Amino acid sequence: TVVIAITFTKASEMGMNPGDDNPFEKILVFLGFSARTQVLNGQIWLLVSNTFLHFSLLHLAGNMVTLIYIGSIIESKVGKWNYLFLYLFTGIIASMVSVMWRDEQIGAGASGAIFGLFGIFLALLSTNFYERNVRRAMLISTVIFLALNINPFGEGIDHAAHFGGLVSGYIFGFIVYAGLTHKNSSVKKYGIAVAGMVVVGVFVFGGIMSAPQYDNKKFRQLKNASEDISHTLHKCFYGYDNITPYQRLYILEHEALPAIKKYRAIANEFTRLTLPENKKREAGFRSKIILVHSNYYTLLYREYKEKDPVKYRPAISKATEKINALRYEWGDALTDEE
Repeated sequence: TVVIAITFTKASEMGMNPGDDNPFEKILVFLGFSARTQVLNGQIWLLVSNTFLHFSLLHLAGNMVTLIYIGSIIESKVGKWNYLFLYLFTGIIASMVSVMWRDEQIGAGASGAIFGLFGIFLALLSTNFYERNVRRAMLISTVIFLALNINPFGEGIDHAAHFGGLVSGYIFGFIVYAGLTHKNSSVKKYGIAVAGMVVVGVFVFGGIMSAPQYDNKKFRQLKNASEDISHTLHKCFYGYDNITPYQRLYILEHEALPAIKKYRAIANEFTRLTLPENKKREAGFRSKIILVHSNYYTLLYREYKEKDPVKYRPAISKATEKINALRYEWGDALTDEE
């Protein structure tokens, strides 16, 4: 059993986080690596191509060794064409589960399909497809292998693809059993392929229709814009040491006040974004902090313009306390996530 796998070693680290506007992202997607946004926008062929691509030679070698083992077992029972279809079917579903589950990382590798083949084997071992004495020995070794290789806590591993492949493979295993043991010769010959295409088609269509399109790029743009405005406001109120009060007031009215208006608009935009849960919480905290921060600078402006160091001080102090409380709460939320 041979699967041709193309390796793009240089991208092993840099290609994993397209959310950082990585220059390798477009190259990787062009080569066939899977990416959530592109797949949900209709580039569904990436669900197939990524199963023949790997991030490093070590990634490739590890998968090929395992694929030769499980592939030879499955192919010997189902035939080369059914084996190829099953590899693709489970690989596509594994990739789709990864796209639906993950945020925006680039995905690639044969491991989802490999886990799918193990799922098929596991299903067949739970039927009378194999002799009883063979079933027990192979079932034990397969379960041990899967237990050792499915680690939901490891980093840099596409757990969603592994679980998606394993579960879909287990389901396909019963389709394989039904097809190979059917009395009708046409069902035996074409049943697995036809049934698999239907299952994959329905799953991919349903996944694309149900998976939300995350506004990750817009989130990063707003985040950068809000930080720039925050620096601008700090400079307007606390910078420019060698200027007159009149010049300061001019800067506040012509630079700071328009910036505060943009700042508030950004806060409102944060709340309208569709984001993964962790970024949704971050956007919520950023929105609240920006609104209080905007109020804080507005009060400082009024205090400076009216030359009244008493009137607005309580409200300014209260705004400062609220900003610190929100930042503290945000820090606790980040700690809980870790």
